[in-house]
Amino acid sequence: MAVLVDIATWQRLIEFVEEQEDLLLLKEMRPDLERLAAGETPDGWVDWEEFERELDDLPPEDESDKLIIQHPEFQSSIERALLQKARGQVKSLAEIRRKYAQESE
Repeated sequence: MAVLVDIATWQRLIEFVEEQEDLLLLKEMRPDLERLAAGETPDGWVDWEEFERELDDLPPEDESDKLIIQHPEFQSSIERALLQKARGQVKSLAEIRRKYAQESE
């Protein structure tokens, strides 16, 4: 069964669903929010200064990139992509753009 609705009704429906999701999230977070209101820190939460320290302790992007590149799963995904390219199973971005440009005309 399918239903056809106008855009305004669809947008109201989406807003309603999003509000319900927000309410559910607030309900789930109620114990944490009550602890925050009482001036306490909920379990698993950190204050802003500690969060900033954690961010500062992360390696620079270049170092993170090196770690990712060295990961065996990343290396095997690159090897699979190169093999697919060698087999002709990969299309260039230019080819894809041309294809979709022709279809939209």
